[in-house]
Amino acid sequence: LSFEPAPTEAPLVVAEGQKGLWLGPLESRIEGGEIIASGEARADPGQWIDRAALRLTLLGQDGGALVLDGCGGDS
Repeated sequence: LSFEPAPTEAPLVVAEGQKGLWLGPLESRIEGGEIIASGEARADPGQWIDRAALRLTLLGQDGGALVLDGCGGDS
C-alpha cells in the first residue's frame, strides 16, 4: 500500500482483533518511506492470532483515516 504524497509524520495506529486477543497500544514511525507500527499482543492460551481478523485503523495528523481489514504476510 502506498500513499501519494508519502506521509511525513507517523499516524496513530489502532489495532483490533478476534475475541480472546488483547492488543496493547501501538507505537508508529516512518522508516524508509513506510509506516511501521509495533506493540504487544496476547492471546488466550492455545489460541492463534487470526491475521485475517485484524483491523488496523490509521489516523492521520490532518484528520484523515484509513481502515485496513486483515493483515497480509509479505509486503
